[in-house]
Amino acid sequence: GKLMYQGPRTDIESFFAQNGAPCPAKYNPADHYLACVSPGFHINEKTPEDWSNAYHVWEKTGGMSGDIEHAISMSNSFPPGPPSVAGSTKFLSRVPSKPRFNEIVTTIEPKPSSRATIARAMFELARRYSWSQLLNPGLFAVRVALYFTLSLLLGFLFWDLESKDSYASVQSRAALLFYALTFFVFMSIASVPFNFRERERVEKEVRNGYYHPAAFHLAHALVSIPAMASLSLVSTFVLISMTKLQGALSFAFNLFLVLTCAEAWNQLVMYLSLKYIYAVGILGTLYSLSSLLLGFMIIPSEMPAWLGWMRYITPCTYSWRSFMVKEFGRAQAGRIFASENISISGMEVLEEYDIELVHPITDMFILFGLTLFANLASFVVLHLKHVWHKSYQVGSASVGMV
Repeated sequence: GKLMYQGPRTDIESFFAQNGAPCPAKYNPADHYLACVSPGFHINEKTPEDWSNAYHVWEKTGGMSGDIEHAISMSNSFPPGPPSVAGSTKFLSRVPSKPRFNEIVTTIEPKPSSRATIARAMFELARRYSWSQLLNPGLFAVRVALYFTLSLLLGFLFWDLESKDSYASVQSRAALLFYALTFFVFMSIASVPFNFRERERVEKEVRNGYYHPAAFHLAHALVSIPAMASLSLVSTFVLISMTKLQGALSFAFNLFLVLTCAEAWNQLVMYLSLKYIYAVGILGTLYSLSSLLLGFMIIPSEMPAWLGWMRYITPCTYSWRSFMVKEFGRAQAGRIFASENISISGMEVLEEYDIELVHPITDMFILFGLTLFANLASFVVLHLKHVWHKSYQVGSASVGMV
């Protein structure tokens, strides 16, 4: 590592101002200094090595001893680096007789902000988020452990279910698919508190003008893909290998799509919520409602008309009925499940649940569409919040100058 600065807090502004990077008014000084020396989101032309060398020179010459006004005058000989306050073209148009406490006033005309492009910002955020997951594996490890444990318990409970042809096994299959799906989706809420803490850090960086908030959402969406794929593969391997249900690959792909969709909706609700506990409560209510409407507890034809339409906007509906069609349709359509005087074929099972006309491929496209819609809605929400904050920031700055 390189030593960028060491000394009293009161002298740090003198050092950065002397080197052409005074902290702009209404900026968080700590964020500004870290951004100056960061190789990922630098806002100054200097590299970390340049900053380290500058510090050693500054230290040998005795520093500025907290003389901020002299540091400002000295900064005229250095290339200006920091970005302007969002929405303005200079820090202030004129210099008052004496700077106010903790405010840097300068007549330096800054260069255009070197805010990272959305592609660069997305890459850096995805890398940072991935490292955060790797260095703090507790959250993801807990999710993997929960999914694995539940799959294992369900596997023991419904051991070799596929080999059974009894009438009761029909209900067991439908119940297994329903419970596994709803539990896996519901447990996606576990990531909300961690993501909310990450959002708070991102919002601070966005307000300092480092990148557009959409970059963070894209980065999170990309990083979540391998995470959801891992959860799907682990759950599918354990559950299908023990129960021997139909279509391991289609089961894994279906589960991956619905978990990815749930993750996207989790993010959207999180962006709309002021506190993580509100997001958890809203998502818990929505997923509980979707489990009631997906068609297992009450078939679609018996749902009240004013409420039944909601099942078409819940991802679990399309996932569960595709599971059912794979288990009882096509090759299994003529299979007979019988007990004493009761018998039923696979196709008749689908007819009992009003899903005999379902096409799993179509439902997978619908799941993808719901995921895409949630992501687009998140972009809109983030952009509107970003525009509102910029207008508020510019308005506050204008009032302060007056």
